[in-house]
Amino acid sequence: MFKVFFIAVSCLTIMSCNNNSPQPTVNNNPSKDSATAPEKPKDTIAGLKDLTINEAYYEQKVKKAKKLADSTITSLSLTDIEDINRNNDAAVKIIDTLWHTDTEQIIIVALDGETEMSAYLVHVKNNRLKQFEQVYYADVVEYFMQVNSTIKDNRLSIVTTTDADGSTTKKATNFLFKDGSLQKIN
Repeated sequence: MFKVFFIAVSCLTIMSCNNNSPQPTVNNNPSKDSATAPEKPKDTIAGLKDLTINEAYYEQKVKKAKKLADSTITSLSLTDIEDINRNNDAAVKIIDTLWHTDTEQIIIVALDGETEMSAYLVHVKNNRLKQFEQVYYADVVEYFMQVNSTIKDNRLSIVTTTDADGSTTKKATNFLFKDGSLQKIN
């Protein structure tokens, strides 16, 4: 009985493998554009996603993300970021991936606390922290400083707004994503 079952399964496997081979196709209606326009070469390094990192973005993304385990935080060297290292009560979450290769990635890491919320653009290479920049900050108690950022055409613009003594100041810091890393361009 076992031999009959084994032979039947073997035959079915061989037949299904033969039926899944790709069939050649012929395009009898070639596009006129394909003869006149050559294919554009692709960039070897893709760019960052365009997005605005503000309160709406933060709240939407943080709700969906899961808290990172302490071992993951340590293995990615995220404790090198002072705010993450000193604030043990806040949840650390990866809320977005902006760029990645086999060995590198640029991610948005959120620090979600009860009174302070912040996010960092983090460049990780071979699972080790390479670079980070704070791209979002909101304090729900004191409201004296806010950080929002925009990424457009591989340019990161971080705007810090500070309210002190009745006056508001804004400071912009700009980076360019080039050759696989963020380079300051101020």
